[in-house]
Amino acid sequence: MQRSYDTRLIRAKRSYTVKAIAKLYSVDPNTVRKWVKDGLKPIDQSRIIVIHGSDLKAFLDKRQAKRKQPCKDGEMYCSKCRKPKRLLLGSFHILPTNTVNLMGKGECRICKTQMTRIDVMTNLQKVTALFNYASSTKT
Repeated sequence: MQRSYDTRLIRAKRSYTVKAIAKLYSVDPNTVRKWVKDGLKPIDQSRIIVIHGSDLKAFLDKRQAKRKQPCKDGEMYCSKCRKPKRLLLGSFHILPTNTVNLMGKGECRICKTQMTRIDVMTNLQKVTALFNYASSTKT
């Protein structure tokens, strides 16, 4: 299972053992050893594996950045398709949640799953233009 790890917990100028990293992220020590095999650089090749905090942070940030799938204009992330997808025409609508935020909802063109996008009210015109809100609500 792929997870995301909060790299703000890592102190850049501190050294960590495999056991300390495993405890920090509640993972098995063998997971950390696998990260070393996958490219996480230890300080030296001694029997006790010690990793510098800045190297650990860079490794996890790079690993998590590979999984990101940015949405293009007019797309939303579909959790069923696991990819950014275009919306079904006429399915997008905006719900103001409060005075600061708005919520856009629509259906995936492929699998008809409900998709959600949260944005700020100051971007209302931009979101409206991106998803053709004005044309999709005309009957």
